[in-house]
Amino acid sequence: ENGLNFSFPTASSSTAWANFMTTTNHPLGLLIYPQKNIFFFIPATATITDGTWEELTELLKTQIEKKI
Repeated sequence: ENGLNFSFPTASSSTAWANFMTTTNHPLGLLIYPQKNIFFFIPATATITDGTWEELTELLKTQIEKKI
């Protein structure tokens, strides 16, 4: 994988790992920051199409270098 792919009923988006600054894991979901004050929220109830929630959180740890 070169990054994250998001799919919604009316749109889709792809963002390379290099475009993310940091990530934070929370019991309700994940916050993934492309900029210091902007984030994507992925709820813990989200459908993960390629793997498990645990695999996603581990992937984020290895792919997103903390830049803040």
